[in-house]
Amino acid sequence: MTKEELKISIRKELEEGSVEKALTSLIMYAQKSAPGQLEDATSLRASFLNAKRQYELKGVITKPEYDLAFSKAVNGIQAILGGEHSESAAFQSTRKKSRTLLYIMAAVVAIAIASSGYFLWPQSKEGLPADSVVEMKDTSEKTAARIPEGAKEEEKKNPVITQPATGRPPAPVAENQPKANNPPVKEKPSIKTFIVKVLVNADCADSEIYVDGKPADVVESTSLVKTIRVAQKDKAHVFEIRDGNQRPVTKLIHSDGQRVAIPCN
Repeated sequence: MTKEELKISIRKELEEGSVEKALTSLIMYAQKSAPGQLEDATSLRASFLNAKRQYELKGVITKPEYDLAFSKAVNGIQAILGGEHSESAAFQSTRKKSRTLLYIMAAVVAIAIASSGYFLWPQSKEGLPADSVVEMKDTSEKTAARIPEGAKEEEKKNPVITQPATGRPPAPVAENQPKANNPPVKEKPSIKTFIVKVLVNADCADSEIYVDGKPADVVESTSLVKTIRVAQKDKAHVFEIRDGNQRPVTKLIHSDGQRVAIPCN
């Protein structure tokens, strides 16, 4: 392979993230095209492989330390090739990892400084005088009520203190006043109703219908059928027509649409 072909191959391997392969190709490049940099290329590859082995097999170094060795290897390859290659994905990732490592190191230093300051602070403040206690006094203006001439001796000794804004004595503070024990309002249970069809003869078409002794709640009325509404109850309802000859009809209503026939004579 020519010099340019080796460069292209090394850069492609960097873009793919194969730093180890790129270092091997770099030694071949140095042997053919840059003998003076062969020692640097060999040392760079050995350093990277050692860091990789310590990170993967023995766990001697941490992830940030391995990333730093990775970044050094990429930068060393670029330096030996004699120029920066185009912004590839691998190179951008390497720069980002290096920047992250710097941020981590800066954060560790900041935490160390803050911790040392926290532990030294109690010793430094021992010589400071204790904060003086400031006594807060009530500066609100109070006025004694005018004592009438005919006041008793006890009232003269203990005058009533009034408020400056109104001139009136302060209202007594209610203590332990019992709260109004209002019973909860109970809601009346809703009464279920049914629709009943009352059948009458033509002779009683105009007669008034009663249910349980009260005028029926008529919903709709025709000449022979009276549609009424009745309330639900456990006992039977009493239906009747009060038109001379009363003939009550007793029936238990338990659903809508039931029919009741009331004879007129």
